[in-house]
Amino acid sequence: MQDQRYASRCQTTFQTVLIDIDPGPGVILIPVQVPVLGNCVNAYATANTGKGTWNNRAVELGLTWQPLASLTGFASVTRHFRNPNIDELLLAADSLQPQTGRTAELGVRYTPHADLELSATVFG
Repeated sequence: MQDQRYASRCQTTFQTVLIDIDPGPGVILIPVQVPVLGNCVNAYATANTGKGTWNNRAVELGLTWQPLASLTGFASVTRHFRNPNIDELLLAADSLQPQTGRTAELGVRYTPHADLELSATVFG
């Protein structure tokens, strides 16, 4: 995998500039080296290779229990991830990684009639 970023690459040269440091009517000039950017190219460039490999694992485990025809209990746990999208990767820091998370759910469904179902879920 290659990591390509949009960047400006310039050659830096230095130019000597004389600066007047006397606040009064006299003139005291000192030479100062000032960086000057030239030959700038704005383009996509390969920043590194091989370091952008992410191995993501997602797991979901669920359990359902129906003690009565009209009553169902359920529980689940998940481990999930979200990879950055292309817009986030374009201007991101090198340390950007996928987001990971865990979720647990516990709930009950009650179906008194074929046309009606009530459900309550707690998750975190």
